[in-house]
Amino acid sequence: MNFTNGYFLEELARQFATYGQVKLADFVLAWEESIAKMMIAETRTYVGRLQREVALLTTTQSQICSFR
Repeated sequence: MNFTNGYFLEELARQFATYGQVKLADFVLAWEESIAKMMIAETRTYVGRLQREVALLTTTQSQICSFR
């Protein structure tokens, strides 16, 4: 199941239309797993940005120190 961009209700309706029923516990578990995966991906993206910023600042600091 795909819950990206907050389409929880749309996915629930689709599941119900397709299968005539939805096991709510299974659905909620899949939704929680999907949210966790998105949060992990966002965290990795943020950490990558921070690493690039630190590298840039370190390079800039080295260049400034070499001019002294």
